[in-house]
Amino acid sequence: MGCLQVNLSGIPDVYLERVCDVIATQASEVVQHIDAVASERYMLGPSTQEALADEEDAQRARATSGLEPVTFRATGRSLLKVKTHTLSLKILPTHLTNFIKLVKTHGVGEEFGSIDVTEVRCTTDQLPSRSLSTERHWTCWQRFLNGVKEFTSSASDRISTLEIHTSIVANSFLSFNHMTCIVLASGMAAVGLLTDSGVFVLAAFFVSPLMQMILALVWGLAVRDFELTRRGFQNMVLGASVCVCMGLAIGFFISVFYTAEDLRTGLDAKGHAAYISINTQQITSRGPPAGNVLMSAIVAALSGIAIALGHGSGISSALTGVCISTSLLPPLVNAGLMWTLQVAFPELKTKQGYMLVEIGVYSLYLYLSNISCIVAFAWASFKFKHVGGKTLRPMYRDQGLALTLEPDPATLQQDLLRAFSPQQSPQRRPSESLDIRMPSSHSLFLPTPRSSSDNVELNLSTPEERL
Repeated sequence: MGCLQVNLSGIPDVYLERVCDVIATQASEVVQHIDAVASERYMLGPSTQEALADEEDAQRARATSGLEPVTFRATGRSLLKVKTHTLSLKILPTHLTNFIKLVKTHGVGEEFGSIDVTEVRCTTDQLPSRSLSTERHWTCWQRFLNGVKEFTSSASDRISTLEIHTSIVANSFLSFNHMTCIVLASGMAAVGLLTDSGVFVLAAFFVSPLMQMILALVWGLAVRDFELTRRGFQNMVLGASVCVCMGLAIGFFISVFYTAEDLRTGLDAKGHAAYISINTQQITSRGPPAGNVLMSAIVAALSGIAIALGHGSGISSALTGVCISTSLLPPLVNAGLMWTLQVAFPELKTKQGYMLVEIGVYSLYLYLSNISCIVAFAWASFKFKHVGGKTLRPMYRDQGLALTLEPDPATLQQDLLRAFSPQQSPQRRPSESLDIRMPSSHSLFLPTPRSSSDNVELNLSTPEERL
């Protein structure tokens, strides 16, 4: 069964019991056990040196956070050392978002420590799933309804918001490679448009990186990250401008070596094939009448849904990249191409009687309508998947950190408890004490609480500490 491994690293010694208790009381139905590894963390950076320079700050850090100044004999460099722990656990992808919300609410990843997630391709652990039970005495109709209920319950399944956000943000910065790919894709699209070659246009689909720019804009709107939205919009406008400019440049190049008659008939002065023409299906299908714009807008709307589905569910982005490039790249190149040729040959028209400038304007309308449909439907699909960006914003609320935590039912996060889809659990005594002896690496098996009012007392110590 595929799952994810979550590492809560850099947990200070004074907060260890708190974090374990939170997971034990609120996530025990989706986490079977926790592996805790003790370690030492040496703090680096300018802030560390500033803290060491002030004796009063150093004493305060030692008293409150367990920080201890350490001086290396060889170099004489002083660092701050703190005893930390790394908590490792396995969890199903469908529970990751709620788990991150849970630990961030209690300070992990914000006030202390960090949250790291890696993929586990296979494991022998049998993690709890949310499959609905099937009673033996049920009729076929009841089994059918149960199967439909289980199928529809997976409609909102997706990978974690943090995972999607990390992937999109990493590709949202414009670079030389991005611009080079846009130029190459525009050249391929221009050749495909003029020669009526669907193969060349398809090649431009795969090379074009426009998908990443649109995704940054849509995702920024979905999670209310306006800096990411601004960056995505800026890159999208710049990418579109490059495509139009490439069309203008290629159109100017063609106007130098070809005549209006060559472009109209597809034959040169000697009657030989000129290989290019303005009457290809690839060009005319991106011009008048208005039905072309409507049909393309429908494809763009479906592409927007495919974007959210592909990136929200972990499906390969190759398919969604093709969908986006189909709707955006060729119209932009076609617009620049037609405008330049119209300036060079003012009387040039297609076989249908349309001026080239008309085709260019309709291509621009095509791009604007497509981009609007893609953004709107992708945003709506992300919202249907319950993407709001809550885990990307500060969630920690100081509840009085202490070495011993007595959970208060009034302060427990009931929405997080419900989010894990609680199932019937085995009975357990209202108060249970866990006595775990751990040398340096230890495993904590979590009991399943029957209610949020149950108290779990954790005694985390090593054999040496008991002597």
